[in-house]
Amino acid sequence: PALKGMLRRLGAAQRVVVAWQRSYLPEGEIMSHDAALLVPWDNDVMSFYELYHAAMPLVIPSAALMTKWLPATRWGSLEFDQPSLLRVGSEGYPRPWMDQSTLRSALEGDAYTWVSASDYYRFPHVLHFASAAELVAVVAAADLATTSAAMRSASRQMRSDSIAFHRSVLSGLLSSESRDGGQQGKAVAPSPPDAFDFTVGLLDNRWHQLPLGGTCRQGFIV
Repeated sequence: PALKGMLRRLGAAQRVVVAWQRSYLPEGEIMSHDAALLVPWDNDVMSFYELYHAAMPLVIPSAALMTKWLPATRWGSLEFDQPSLLRVGSEGYPRPWMDQSTLRSALEGDAYTWVSASDYYRFPHVLHFASAAELVAVVAAADLATTSAAMRSASRQMRSDSIAFHRSVLSGLLSSESRDGGQQGKAVAPSPPDAFDFTVGLLDNRWHQLPLGGTCRQGFIV
């Protein structure tokens, strides 16, 4: 309520109007707006990716402001659960879990670093704000048409890179499967030099499915 009140007051002077979503909106109605204001409630909100790849200009709290708001939003990915522990293992990898009930405990848990690592701050051309006043100023000053065009171009590049990456992974998997099956004399496509090598894990059976389910419903493969 406080943010809504400030934006109504500040936006009037800059002719910036914020329409708050109260229920599900069809795609056409969403895309009829000039930009989308999103306050993430986790590190990988699907709406962010959908809107980004639809070239809808996005306005997101800065990493510092998002960290400050964690006690109110409580990112699920930063909350400890048993499946997460199994995925990370016990080999000394950094663990992004912390008490988000207060700003102090969140900061002590290095929340700012983990928040900053999310795609909201890695994807190009996303607009950020550190206060309600800056939100209005950013939207009023931005060339949203140019921002949208830049996002569309970046999206195409991401898609191209993603296809190349997964093609190289698939090539590596199929090549190792062929070698393991003893199919001599059958040509296989070589993996690109920068492809990840999953061959060792496949051949010595180090890949396994976790006993507990996860967001993919069928468990995770690690």
